[in-house]
Amino acid sequence: MINVLKGFPRNVCAFTADGNTSLSELVQVLLPRIYACHNRYGSVHLLMKLEEDGETKPCWNWIKSMAVLLNENIIYGKIAVVTDLEIDQLQCSVLLSKWGMTNICGFSSTEFSQASYWIKLTAFP
Repeated sequence: MINVLKGFPRNVCAFTADGNTSLSELVQVLLPRIYACHNRYGSVHLLMKLEEDGETKPCWNWIKSMAVLLNENIIYGKIAVVTDLEIDQLQCSVLLSKWGMTNICGFSSTEFSQASYWIKLTAFP
């Protein structure tokens, strides 16, 4: 399931996702926000908080689907991946870098406020 996070600058798409996130949710909830933000401001920053799916498995399978759906013409600023699973941070960075997303930083869930601050440093007010 995807939950959109409030209180971020206009050019930041911030959300949480768990292991139950469906492809239709990505298409209906997340992608329109990313495209709208990009079309309006010329680039988009992402803050993604990945949560475990209750079975203590890494929750990053949804990002594989997202990466396939994302248009390579989207210009990304910073991308913060918040998760307690180190392997998720590495795998997300490698996967996302294939689409030109290179300013990626991983944070643990206890560092969520630092991730938010890092994203907001160069985002619009």
